[in-house]
Amino acid sequence: VTYRRSGDDNILVEYGDIVLDLGLRARVHALFLLVRDAAVEGVLDLTPGIRSLQVHFDPDRLTSTRLVGRLRELDATIPGAAQLVVPSRSVRLPLSWDDPATREAIERYMNGVRDDAPWTPWNIEFIRRINGL
Repeated sequence: VTYRRSGDDNILVEYGDIVLDLGLRARVHALFLLVRDAAVEGVLDLTPGIRSLQVHFDPDRLTSTRLVGRLRELDATIPGAAQLVVPSRSVRLPLSWDDPATREAIERYMNGVRDDAPWTPWNIEFIRRINGL
């Protein structure tokens, strides 16, 4: 974990290397929930990212040193990624990839933007090709 000053009134908490890692993303989410639920005096806003959490605070009410200390305390309570449980749900969306509106949109795109894009003239073939089907 790296704690960085981000301007006069933000601390940026960064986890791991600059890679997309769902375990790190889950850890950011867990820290976000902990800080939010702890209602840390002086914390104004939280902005979670893929592997970071930006904590906006009021420096007149909370020093950066005290904030980082509290963030470290909360972070120490987060279990390993395999033990984290993130509430979720399944959503089923009916999709149509070859309907008249899609064909019309592709036609407008080809005529007005780029007629040689790899997904033209038929995006179904493009989807098949990029997925190795």
